[in-house]
Amino acid sequence: MDIKNKLVYFAKKHLGKPYKYGSKPYEAPKTFDCSSFVQYLYKKIGINLPRVALDQASVGKTVKPKKELLQVGDLLFIKGGWGHYNPEFPTGIGHVGIYVGDGKIINARSKEINGKEKGLVIEENVESFLNRKDFQSAFADVPLKIQKTVAREILQEIRESLQLMASRNDDLKYKILQAQKKYSNFNFKRVINATGILLHTNLGRAPLPSIILENLKSLFGTYTDLEVDEEGNRGERARFVSWLLKTLFEAEDALAVNNNAGAVLLALQALARNKEVLISRGELVEIGGSFRIPDILCSSGAYLCEVGTTNRTHLCDYQNNLSDKTGLILKVHPSNFNQSGFTTSVSYEELLALGRLHHIPVLYDMGSHFLFEDQKKDFDLVCFSADKLMGGPQAGIILGKSKYVNKLRSDALYRAMRLDKFTLGVLAECLKIYMGASKNELPFYNLQNRTLDELRCMIDGVKSCVQSSKHFDLKTIETVSYCGGGSTAQGLPSLALAVLHRDFSCESLKKYFLMLDIPIYGRIESDMFLLDFKTVFEKDTGPLMQALKFLGST
Repeated sequence: MDIKNKLVYFAKKHLGKPYKYGSKPYEAPKTFDCSSFVQYLYKKIGINLPRVALDQASVGKTVKPKKELLQVGDLLFIKGGWGHYNPEFPTGIGHVGIYVGDGKIINARSKEINGKEKGLVIEENVESFLNRKDFQSAFADVPLKIQKTVAREILQEIRESLQLMASRNDDLKYKILQAQKKYSNFNFKRVINATGILLHTNLGRAPLPSIILENLKSLFGTYTDLEVDEEGNRGERARFVSWLLKTLFEAEDALAVNNNAGAVLLALQALARNKEVLISRGELVEIGGSFRIPDILCSSGAYLCEVGTTNRTHLCDYQNNLSDKTGLILKVHPSNFNQSGFTTSVSYEELLALGRLHHIPVLYDMGSHFLFEDQKKDFDLVCFSADKLMGGPQAGIILGKSKYVNKLRSDALYRAMRLDKFTLGVLAECLKIYMGASKNELPFYNLQNRTLDELRCMIDGVKSCVQSSKHFDLKTIETVSYCGGGSTAQGLPSLALAVLHRDFSCESLKKYFLMLDIPIYGRIESDMFLLDFKTVFEKDTGPLMQALKFLGST
C-alpha cells in the first residue's frame, strides 16, 4: 500500500469520531478538532506537522484549489478568523481538511446540525457531485442552477444523517433516484387516486373536467379583458363569476375569494372588527391542518362570544348575549362530524329572524357543503368552498345581501384575497355546468355516482389482464369510500382490489406503487393493501394494469 492509500485508509478508520474544539494531541484518537486530526494522521505516515491550522498552512507548497491540480493528501484550508496579521493569508485561516480524491475531503467539523456536534466526516463538494455520471444522467436536461440546488440538498441530507459517501455509494445512487422523482418537471404531476377518498386534500381535492381546459385555451399566450368593462374603462375582474353566482343561487350579490377560510375572515373583519361575534360552543369546530374557528375570529380583530353549551344551544342563549357590542351572529356547519343524543341547536332561519329584529347580520359558514344541498331563498350572508362538494377549483364563495357584500368588497383585505384570471375562468366554466343539464360532467359527481356494477366491471377488466401466481394474487372486496375534504362522515359503498404478495408487506407495496412514473396512491386496511376503484378513472386502468403485471412477475 503506497503512502497516499495508507493516508486514506487511516483517515477512514476514524470516521464518526467526535469533534472537540482545542483537542489535545494526547486525546487522539478519541476526539479531534480539524488541525489535531491532520497532525495525528500525518504522524501515522511519518510526517510531523505543526499543531494549529495557521502554522500547517505555512508548510509545503501552495497550489490552486482546482480538482485537476489536487492530489490525495493535500491540505485544504478555509478562510477564517486566524492569521489576518500574516500577509501570506490576508483572508485568515479558519479550518483545514484533507483531500482524499474524487472531489472529497475528510475533516473534523464543529458545525452543529439538528442539535448534534459533527465529528469526523467525508464531504463532497457540489462541483464534483455535478460531474457524477449517475447525477448527470438523471438531471441532464435540467438547468444548471437547479442542478446545483438539488446537489446541495442531497449532500446536506447525507451530511445530516451522517451517511458516508465513500463507503455508502449505493445509498447515494438511491438518493439521486429519489431526487429525480421528487423534482421531475419541477411541477405537480399526474397521480392515480386509489385511496377511495373522492376529495383527497393531498391529491388536489376535486378533479376538474378536461372540457374546461379546452374552453380556456384562449386565455393562454395572449391578453384578456380581465378588468375592462364594455366601454373600455377599468372594470371589476370578478364580474362574470359574480353574475353567474347571483343567477345560479338567486342571490342579491356575490363574491369569490381564494378559499372559504378567507371568505370567513373577510366577513368577520369587514362586519365585526372590534365587535363581538356570537357563536354556539357546539360550533367552535376545527378543520384539517389544525385550522380552528376561534383562531380566525381572533385574526379578524373580532371578539369571540360563546353561547350555549357543547351539546345544547337554544335561541335564548343568543338573545341573552346580544348587546350594543354585538357585530355579527355566526353559524357554522358541522361538516364532517355529527352530534347525536341529548342535543339541541338553533336553525339558520331562527338566527336570521333574530338578527334582523336587532339589525345584526347573520353569517352562515357552510364550509365543505354548499347551497344546493340546503337551498335557502333568504339569507344575509352565506359562504362555502368551491373545491369540495361543489366540485370546482379552490375558492371561497360568498353570497348575500348587497349591503353586506359591498362592505366586504370595499374592505382592504378583499384585494389580498382576489382570484387570479385562471381560477376565475375555471370557476365560471364550472358554474356554467351547473346551469346546464347535468352536473355529472364534473368528475367528482361522476365518480360519486358510479354503481357497484360499474366498479366491478372495471376491476374484472384489470384482473383479466394480470396473471396470478403462487406468490401473487388479486382479490375483489367490498369496502367503503368517503367524500373527504372535511365534507361528510357518511360512507359510500365501493369495491377495492386487494393486492396480495407473499414476499412484500403492505408498507413495501405502498412504497412500490408510490415510486412508479405515475404514482398510485392506495390505502392499507385490515392488513391488506387496497386499490379502491371508487376514485379510479377509466384512463387510469392502463398504468394500473402495467404496475400490477410487473409486480406479479417479481
